[in-house]
Amino acid sequence: MQYFGGKQKIAQHIAKYINHTHTHTQYVEPFCGSCNVACKVNIKNKILNDKNPYLIAMFKALQDGWIPPDYVSEEEYYIAKQQQDINPHIAGFVGFACSFAGKFWGGYARDNKGGNYALRGRNSILKKMETLMDAEFTCNDFGDLNYKNCLIYCDPPYKDTTPYYTKILGKFPYEDFLEWVKVQSKNNIVLVSEYKYNVPDNAHTLLEIPSRTSIRDKTGNVIETCEVLFTYNE
Repeated sequence: MQYFGGKQKIAQHIAKYINHTHTHTQYVEPFCGSCNVACKVNIKNKILNDKNPYLIAMFKALQDGWIPPDYVSEEEYYIAKQQQDINPHIAGFVGFACSFAGKFWGGYARDNKGGNYALRGRNSILKKMETLMDAEFTCNDFGDLNYKNCLIYCDPPYKDTTPYYTKILGKFPYEDFLEWVKVQSKNNIVLVSEYKYNVPDNAHTLLEIPSRTSIRDKTGNVIETCEVLFTYNE
């Protein structure tokens, strides 16, 4: 399923690192998104959280047996948006899977090859659910979460990148997030995804995944990207 900022291209690298280096029995994601990493992690007990209530409603509906549509017209797309509080699980699916670049309600997705985004999204999310049926899905702000003896993987909005649906989530408090990570690291192992050039000076880089894409900074300069996992744990 399309998801803005999702880890589809590098999820296998992150999950492989987690599966090969950690033996925890409890796995947590405060920003689960479309669960690209979570569905590949072998830890059985999973708590998957996201602040977007429509996304969590979709996952809970899938656990209850709901099957997403295999086609969504442009008219149906905007009806789902208008009725998102009536059918939040449908909004969670359509708002991401059928939107341009997977950005929540970022405009109806289409391409000149006649791609069926709804069908692709349905097939993708149903495949993921094969390993997520027993997961606990929650909808909270990360600052309200507190754990002990867990492996916590965080994929927050990256520092100084395009805001993600601020109407629901607001501006992401990145510095507050880093302080939360430090607190949680006292009783858990906490891994954080970021761009290499954003890693805090006092953090430890555990894994580097070079990207084939590049981005431009605010001045228009091209920056080669490398995504990493970092931690404050020793």
